[in-house]
Amino acid sequence: MKLQGRNLTPNMRGDDVRLLQTELRQLGFDIPDELGFFDSTTFIAVKEFQQQHNLPTNGIVDAKTARAIHAELDGLPREGYLVTGQVVRTLFAWLLAQRRQYRTIGLLNACHTWRNISFNFSPFLSTDLA
Repeated sequence: MKLQGRNLTPNMRGDDVRLLQTELRQLGFDIPDELGFFDSTTFIAVKEFQQQHNLPTNGIVDAKTARAIHAELDGLPREGYLVTGQVVRTLFAWLLAQRRQYRTIGLLNACHTWRNISFNFSPFLSTDLA
């Protein structure tokens, strides 16, 4: 996570606190606090994270703690497959040929984007795309 020019401490509000809570939840911490408000359970989760990673255990998210959270998130396995360029165009053509309603899961809309997109295509892997 990137700090937005300030350390995060209890009783703070903001998008950076919301991001902190989201990332701590991704790491398995239970935070029932109001989203975007640094309350007691966010404080406890930060202290536990700091203790687990041999950081100063003060409950304050400084640059060192933020870097450790970011590094921990980068180590988590990611689901899905990275699909780019020509493969996306090929998948789009295949979907059109099948004449199915894939709009409900957003694949047709995604295929109009010509940048790197991450989707989980595992339901389609058993189907011949050729």
